[in-house]
Amino acid sequence: ARGLIKQTKPTGVLDDTSWVITGALNVKRSVMEERIIMLGGSMTESVNKDTTGLIYGENPGSKFEKAIAKDVPIFTEHEFKALIKVKEAATE
Repeated sequence: ARGLIKQTKPTGVLDDTSWVITGALNVKRSVMEERIIMLGGSMTESVNKDTTGLIYGENPGSKFEKAIAKDVPIFTEHEFKALIKVKEAATE
């Protein structure tokens, strides 16, 4: 049909996941958040029982401590990027 644009779904390697970012990252926070959302994940402001993982940079603060207390997996920016590469490679 005329005028229809085919929607392309993101790769979805982070489908049904929820992430929190804390501390200063090497990239802008908005860039990291955009990447997570494009891959099917969602962002939240606080650590809770539904949090998949916490990505932390320099001076992470109380969210980092809360994640440890709640046994939420924690990732440095580098570790998180490596995780994405592995997940993307596994879907190819």
